[in-house]
Amino acid sequence: MRNWIGILAVGLALLSGCAANQGNTALLNGRLHVSEEGKYYKVQLEALVRDSVPAVPYTNWMQFRKSFFKCRLQNPKNFGVPSAVSMELMTAVHGGYETKYAQMAYDVLEHDYTSIAAHEELSNNLSIAPNVREFHAAVHDALLKSIINSGDGQTPETALFVISVVEEYQALAAMGLTVDGQRLVHKGNHHYDVLTAHNKEGETRDVYFAIDTFYGMFY
Repeated sequence: MRNWIGILAVGLALLSGCAANQGNTALLNGRLHVSEEGKYYKVQLEALVRDSVPAVPYTNWMQFRKSFFKCRLQNPKNFGVPSAVSMELMTAVHGGYETKYAQMAYDVLEHDYTSIAAHEELSNNLSIAPNVREFHAAVHDALLKSIINSGDGQTPETALFVISVVEEYQALAAMGLTVDGQRLVHKGNHHYDVLTAHNKEGETRDVYFAIDTFYGMFY
């Protein structure tokens, strides 16, 4: 259960040591302070590192994502990664031994532990120990569920809650949908991304995502 902690610590230490601005390592070591709204991210990150898989079902992943976003707003140089990096991980070849993608995933997690793409890569990369892959698979699934279970996406009132555009694409992929187009919709004081997508049968649908959290920030 705990063997992955050493592997993760070594991976993060090596990668964060090369980074000009550390994220989670600095946060967990007390060198980076966050607001009250960002404390849940820190507390649960400590629990996940300490207890591994057993901590996953006891984490409120919606709150974890919201709290991370507050940390990112307060410390933009320490948290968050370019969308292009996450998209590259999303399209990486999974199930092989590509250590470069594992390294990229660890680096992403150092700055954004809510990255579904990074957890997916580590859950499928055969260069990673099986128990570590199991842990990241559990986190990956939990993060996705926190998005997909936030609404049905059929209307603005039931829009899926996301904290980045990348999460929109990851949610649709998990739903077996391929994106055809995207548009921005305003209703009252609220903002929505509406993605038109099709399933494998060729049926199309619009999916609404609530983007008030990051609207205008280009995340």
